Amino acid sequence: MLATSEGRIACDTQPMVYVSVSCTAEQNGKRESGRKGFSARQGFEAITPELADRLARSAVDDAILKFEAIKPEGGEMPVVLGAGSSGILLHEAIGHGMEADFNRKEISIFSDKIGKKVAEDFVTIIDDGTIPQLRGSINMDDEGNDSQKTVLVENGIMTSYLHDRISARHYGLNPTGSGRRQSFRYEPVPRMRTTYMLNGPHKEE
Repeated sequence: MLATSEGRIACDTQPMVYVSVSCTAEQNGKRESGRKGFSARQGFEAITPELADRLARSAVDDAILKFEAIKPEGGEMPVVLGAGSSGILLHEAIGHGMEADFNRKEISIFSDKIGKKVAEDFVTIIDDGTIPQLRGSINMDDEGNDSQKTVLVENGIMTSYLHDRISARHYGLNPTGSGRRQSFRYEPVPRMRTTYMLNGPHKEE
């Protein structure tokens, strides 16, 4: 529950469940490991026998697949990023740089890029706190602002940062519902919720 000096009292319940499954496999004296995790804004009801089976099978498949892995050649080459783990690359390389406190302090590479091209035309990047039951989803941020969907990059053009109240005031904008606290002991700062890239025009092949 939050009570603000503007007269708003807001409440939210934010359950969190996280499950991690790991597998170690051995073949011809060589060992490999696989891991699969699941996280959601749900309670223990999310952990079903079907989920446990799916996670276990995926961890096993991941470990066994590594026995076929080969060392890649060096140099530049086309890369296809699949859904899932490659989102970490988006999170680290793009997401943190678009949190407005870093841009307000001019220590982000994106601090002068609003309205400018930062990616290919087919790239649209979104940070969304409203998708039901996803780990990054919240009904309100830790300043009492409603969560929302924020388009950071649209068709290659940077359109917004992630704002808390301080950065929004600095830029003359509204908060994006991104003010997050590590706990009640910390001041809120602008941080990501669920950050993802929309599908591009390319075929899977």
